[in-house]
Amino acid sequence: MNISATAAHRLVFGVTMARLPFAIAFFLCSYVPDGRARWAMVALGLLVEASDLLDGYLARRLGVTTPVGAMMDSTVDHVVRTTEAVTLLAVGVLPAPVLVVMIGRDAAVSAIRQLSLRRSGHDGGTRRSGKLKGIAQGICLVTLTTSYAVGPAPALCWRTLNSVVVGVALLVTVLSLLDYSIAYWRSARPLLPPKRDAGDVLRPQSKSTRSSNSMPTATSSTTN
Repeated sequence: MNISATAAHRLVFGVTMARLPFAIAFFLCSYVPDGRARWAMVALGLLVEASDLLDGYLARRLGVTTPVGAMMDSTVDHVVRTTEAVTLLAVGVLPAPVLVVMIGRDAAVSAIRQLSLRRSGHDGGTRRSGKLKGIAQGICLVTLTTSYAVGPAPALCWRTLNSVVVGVALLVTVLSLLDYSIAYWRSARPLLPPKRDAGDVLRPQSKSTRSSNSMPTATSSTTN
């Protein structure tokens, strides 16, 4: 694609920031007592996930991936998905523990990345577990929104599907937190001194012993 670097940055930035008005519209639609508004929430949820995939693709395709852009993308994802989760909690389709785990994980990972940035000048970047977490949470939110649009009393298959996607999202979110924590712990461990074998330990000692043994000999010969 023949496009300047400035235009490429603006394009990717625009796609990333477009998720914010989508999330606001998602929240406002939940207050409209109309079935069409519920399906509009489904469409908005899909647009959010599509834009999340699109901005990453464009950044790589146009060669404008930067640490600042990655952090901004992660921050926008956190704000948007939290907004969606709060909305679904308010309408009664998202269990409260899911929201607590989502917010707690993102706060903990943000703290870990800040600590890593202060320690080494690099925040560690987005790990694969973080990307999988985003996919699992996105599928969970879209599925729950679709279940909400179907009706107040979804069929058994929908309830089963909801339970599965919620469980998977919780599991992947917790595993992602553990992955970031372990990675930071490994990078922050103080380096142990290199091990020395028995010969390295004994050689200096035997040398000093020989030196100390030779001194009385020289003294005695001088006296004689």
